[in-house]
Parts: sequence; C-alpha cells; structure tokens
Amino acid sequence: MTFDDLALEFAGAEWISAQNPVGLEESRPGDDSCPSGIERRRALEELGRHATGDASAEVMYGLFLRSNRQYLGLFRVPNELEAVIGGLNTPIRVGHDRCNAWRRLAWGVGQWIRKAG
Repeated sequence: MTFDDLALEFAGAEWISAQNPVGLEESRPGDDSCPSGIERRRALEELGRHATGDASAEVMYGLFLRSNRQYLGLFRVPNELEAVIGGLNTPIRVGHDRCNAWRRLAWGVGQWIRKAG
C-alpha cells in the first residue's frame, strides 16, 4: 500500500466509525436499535449476492450501521482476488488481497468518499 492508500484507509475507517457500526461477531441482547446476529448475517449474505452478482459470494467482513440502519460489507467470490464492497450507493471493487478484510473495507469506503467528494 502507498501513502495515498493509507490515507484512503484512514478516511474510510473514520467514516465507518461515525456510523456507529455493529459487527457480525458482536452480540447485543436487548438492544432494539440492532437486529439479531442471525438477521444481520442473513441480510449481509443477501447484500453480498446482490453486490457481486454471484450466489456463491461469501461475507468477509460485515457491519450493521446503526446511524442509518443499513448494512455494509466486504464480499468475495471464490477464486477471485478482488473483493467487492456492498452497501454503498454503488459496489466498489477492492484489490489489496494481502491486507486483512477490515483494512480492505476501510480502503474501499475511502475510495467511495473520494469519488463522491
């Protein structure tokens, strides 16, 4: 990753953090502002199929954004190096396959911010 890539990752991470995210691994019993883990998993799997156009898409990293009650995820299709971010107004293709899923998601959101700005 270049310095510019790191700046994109940082901008994306800040934006995600501001959305009050809840990850798939988190449990929130009694919190009515957040769907159950099962509901979040199902919604993200559907989002992945839609974003990639492939029924075999897998969730690499998924979030429920409490601020706008939407989902954001990084998805991969088996045997493809690029991942796809779903949950923004347009799917974003993400390379950097050597980086972990969180960094790839944050970088892609940074790309989305840059294009929108």
